[in-house]
Amino acid sequence: MLVLEDDELVVRKAQDLKAGDLVPVHGGVEEAAPALAADEGLPQDPGSAPIRRLEQPQIRIPGTASLQRLARLLGGEKQRKLDRLAESRRGVTAPRRTIPWKGASVVPVLDVRLEEGSEPVFSVEVPGSHTFAATGGVFVHNCIPLDPFYLTWKAAEHGVWARFIELAGEVNTRMPEYVVDRTVKALNQQGKSIKGAKVLVLGLSYKADIDDDRESPSFELLELFHELGAEVAYCDPYIPRSHRGRKHAFVMESAACTAEELGRHDAVVVSTAHRQFKDPALYQLASLVVDSRNIVPRDAFPGMLVKA
Repeated sequence: MLVLEDDELVVRKAQDLKAGDLVPVHGGVEEAAPALAADEGLPQDPGSAPIRRLEQPQIRIPGTASLQRLARLLGGEKQRKLDRLAESRRGVTAPRRTIPWKGASVVPVLDVRLEEGSEPVFSVEVPGSHTFAATGGVFVHNCIPLDPFYLTWKAAEHGVWARFIELAGEVNTRMPEYVVDRTVKALNQQGKSIKGAKVLVLGLSYKADIDDDRESPSFELLELFHELGAEVAYCDPYIPRSHRGRKHAFVMESAACTAEELGRHDAVVVSTAHRQFKDPALYQLASLVVDSRNIVPRDAFPGMLVKA
């Protein structure tokens, strides 16, 4: 790589360049462009030439149009990475209104859809620490919702307002009421009342395939259904017996997690995405399944399936 610092050095060193070379420039590219233009095949447009300042460790190319014009200069693994990135890029529709807040923009969600891509995605859990390492080098510690709310309280002591965490918490807090409402309406469609109905909640643990039920929304589901007059029960292969918690007083034993048991209830509500609950055979005898985790296939059983 060559370092070009002034007009004289540019003219002298440009003779050693060949097509495809990337030139680090200390100073403006305007001085280097005339000398580079004399060599056929080298970047001749100052607006699209790759610029690398000596004090900056990476090349910056402004705009996708410039990147497309310079694609022929890149090859090997870097070109393959760019191709994979282009395949998995997402189209963003500009919302009608944005609200600046703490350096970010609050925008409404217009559409949610699945995007296919070839980039590898991974999530590694560190045993015993509730810490996760995800794609892109993002580390997340402890998904229990009590901790983020503590973070907002602690941040407020230092004059920082974590409004996004509070908003996410408010949405999550209201979800059990939404699931109960969908269940009540589904029972009405079948000519049944929630009062006296037998409701089975699948999963008591906070997240899939663990035995930790702290802050689990399943307890609130049980309480809300009970207040409406339903006969409630739960089944969880990881929690054979519930215990009195910080915000609930439900103490009961788990029902059997079998198709026959599900068939004895008027409504089955999927609250935790245990691997065992993804088996379609489990729901063959159920008359109504309210799936709040989107793990039950729509053609899994002949009964009514509601996605909540």
